[in-house]
Amino acid sequence: MLNTGSVFLIGLGVFLGISLAILIKNKTFRIVLSIICTIIFVLALIIAGQKVIYKDNRILNCYLYQMSSGSMANTLKTNDYILVKKYNNYKKGDIVTFIKEDRIVTHRIVDINGSKITTKGDANLNVDKPITKDKIIGKTIFHGAILNVLVTSLKFMIIAFVTTYLVAQLFIKDNKNKFIYN
Repeated sequence: MLNTGSVFLIGLGVFLGISLAILIKNKTFRIVLSIICTIIFVLALIIAGQKVIYKDNRILNCYLYQMSSGSMANTLKTNDYILVKKYNNYKKGDIVTFIKEDRIVTHRIVDINGSKITTKGDANLNVDKPITKDKIIGKTIFHGAILNVLVTSLKFMIIAFVTTYLVAQLFIKDNKNKFIYN
């Protein structure tokens, strides 16, 4: 559901896309910006396609999850977003996301004993029941305020800007009355 802030950011993205398409006169800068926008647009299409095909939180070769509890409160807050990537090897201290009784949990590895991995939420008093490596979805590779803002709000502005800028480039002519890329 879109909130007022998201609608504002979409409008801002459209405004910036049209404005930059009109105002940028330097051909090299226009081409570089068009290439960057095209890459972002293609990545957005790939991510959307992955959502449809895999029906999960996959983003390229990573996964995006939102913290739903305070079990990691010393490190990750409730509603924080985390980016998780699958690895072959995990070590003590890694924050991992795993499947536990049909739930997805994110906790820190506190012990590895052969094939058994023991985890614990930073804010929890007790350790979790040991799991095996095949239950681990991946290790947290990025979290923080920047990711939260990107996922919750700025994604709307970025997609609106990129789309509007690329479409505007098709219709705006340069001083020689030719299309920009001719």
